[in-house]
Amino acid sequence: MHQEFHAGPLPHPDTLKKYNDILPDAADRIFKMAEKSQVHRENIDQQQMDIIKARVENEINKINKGQNYALIIALTGIAGAITCAFLNQVAIGSILGGSTVVTLVSLFLSERWRKKKEENSEDNDSMNLPTEKEEETD
Repeated sequence: MHQEFHAGPLPHPDTLKKYNDILPDAADRIFKMAEKSQVHRENIDQQQMDIIKARVENEINKINKGQNYALIIALTGIAGAITCAFLNQVAIGSILGGSTVVTLVSLFLSERWRKKKEENSEDNDSMNLPTEKEEETD
């Protein structure tokens, strides 16, 4: 007993010969069809990668702009506080400088907490663990 197994995008060479016996150039047509299909798949993959790349670049640009604006605001607040201190407006300078620092620290920490919460949420989703709301309803 003889048994063969063939896997792949193209038929086994013996099968291709049989196709050619039935229809001349059938094997060539099958190869062209497979090549066309491969090129099409590669084009779709490239388009998807281009879309993902554009989204990532857009997100990075947004983050960079936000950081630049935050830097400008922080420097302006600190410069204002220093200016107030030089003009003997210590109370106003302290409030301005203190609020600038507190705001920056709170934004930084809230972003870290948000990311940590998202990571924990993704971990729960990947392990199919119930969330707090689901546990309460059970």
